[in-house]
Amino acid sequence: MEVHVSRPVLRALDEPQVLYAMASIQPAQQEGEQVAPPLNLSLVFDRSTSMAGERLDTARVSAESILTQLRPQDKIAVVTFSDRAEVLLSTELTLPVSEARQRLSMIQASGGTEIYQGLSAGVNQLRQVRHPNSVDHVILLTDGRTYGDEAACLQLAEEAAQEGIEITAMGIGDEWNDSFLDSLATKTGGQAVYIDNIASLGPFLQQKFLGLGQVHADQVVVEVETTPGVTLHSAFRVNPAPMPLHEGHMLRLGSLFAGNNITLLMEYLVPPITPMDSYEISRLHLGAHLAKRATNLRTVLSLSLPVVNEPVPAPIPGTLLSAVRNVNLARLQEKALADAQTGHLNLATTRLERIATRLFEMGEPDLANTVLGESSQLRRTHSISEKGKKAVKYGTRGLVDPKHGGRLR
Repeated sequence: MEVHVSRPVLRALDEPQVLYAMASIQPAQQEGEQVAPPLNLSLVFDRSTSMAGERLDTARVSAESILTQLRPQDKIAVVTFSDRAEVLLSTELTLPVSEARQRLSMIQASGGTEIYQGLSAGVNQLRQVRHPNSVDHVILLTDGRTYGDEAACLQLAEEAAQEGIEITAMGIGDEWNDSFLDSLATKTGGQAVYIDNIASLGPFLQQKFLGLGQVHADQVVVEVETTPGVTLHSAFRVNPAPMPLHEGHMLRLGSLFAGNNITLLMEYLVPPITPMDSYEISRLHLGAHLAKRATNLRTVLSLSLPVVNEPVPAPIPGTLLSAVRNVNLARLQEKALADAQTGHLNLATTRLERIATRLFEMGEPDLANTVLGESSQLRRTHSISEKGKKAVKYGTRGLVDPKHGGRLR
């Protein structure tokens, strides 16, 4: 883990000051070829009435495609749910592909949406076959809102995270609860994905499946231990899969893939301080499960800077500066949407217009025009459309890391 900061020193001030730190977590040098760890995958598909037709057909075909690519060491479960769950394929049972396909062909859309039923069954399927060197992952796919069981789902996600099970939550269309799926995924270090075009579902699932076969380490966690008086104001996973992290000082970052890295942006608020040779801002406790070796890694890094009376001119690293700008843009849209929900319409529209201006400057005219369209609708109707809300939210978030954004079109 390497850390870059927005300034080489802190100033001695009688007021608080902000410091940005960007941590990059990378795989160590490989020691020869190693066998990829076994994958335990649970596909949990919504089959409520609103999924009928192309949505359910695409989910079924995507699952069939993954079945044909499983390695001998891999396990897969397919769970469908509406107001109850059904395990179509179990991790404990190996079936010929032809029989597995026949079971998938029997999926019929009906009933309402109770996510806990499906999620619980999917997690339990992984619990039955967990192994010290396995990578355990749930992919949840839904197009609707669950009612009355959100708290149970979030509690289950907490338990899954403690057990090393990661959740990717995928929302199709416009009617699902984005705040809920964000929280569900964030608790496990996973990803929330917005699918506004069902044709992108198959390619995403294929990419996700192939990526999980290249996991170098999973259950990557950074616990931020701040010096008394220092506040961790915010944290944001820059890549892969940009997401704000809402879990206090325990930051779950998901999986680290071979040949890639995990980048974390942290914003600290440092209290008034006097000159000194070294001021420790925080200690970063890094933990990870090295699946290929069936071992757990623990290490700690101290983030310390000298405190001086006069500022020391120094350029901010380009990657850090870009991350700060794009993360702040994503945060600005969160504030705008929150203002719209609480009735602060003038403030919301002003912020949306600022976002649009920035997007035009970044060469993102389509997203900029979407933002302006929602700003105009907000002025006329005092509300933002669900489609527009998700387009703005996941569109700006995706710009933090364009290669691994959260919106699929």
